[in-house]
Amino acid sequence: MAIADGLQSTVLTRGYLYQSDLAWAITVQNEMPKEVQEKIERWLGVGGLTSLVLGELQRDRNRQPEKEELPVGRPLTSLSFIGNPNEYARNIVAKLKGLPYRYRLTAALPEFFSNP
Repeated sequence: MAIADGLQSTVLTRGYLYQSDLAWAITVQNEMPKEVQEKIERWLGVGGLTSLVLGELQRDRNRQPEKEELPVGRPLTSLSFIGNPNEYARNIVAKLKGLPYRYRLTAALPEFFSNP
């Protein structure tokens, strides 16, 4: 799974995370089917997978009883809240699958909108 591989390959270079630390997510998103890429960009913006992964990491880190320090020079997967990188990646994929599709709402308008 490409997301799990990305998580495992990310080595922390400072005591905080930037989107640039997760550059692999751009490649992963670009390799997804076009309709999935469009869905991600529609709801999360350009580079949306990177934003999603970063947001999930920050959210999970903030949920810890004691905020875990980001150990410089260690892999991202050394963080206790990640646990199994494959399972963590599956959770991210589940979030992607949960993004809504494009919806269109139609409603009948009062007659005075169509009369001159």
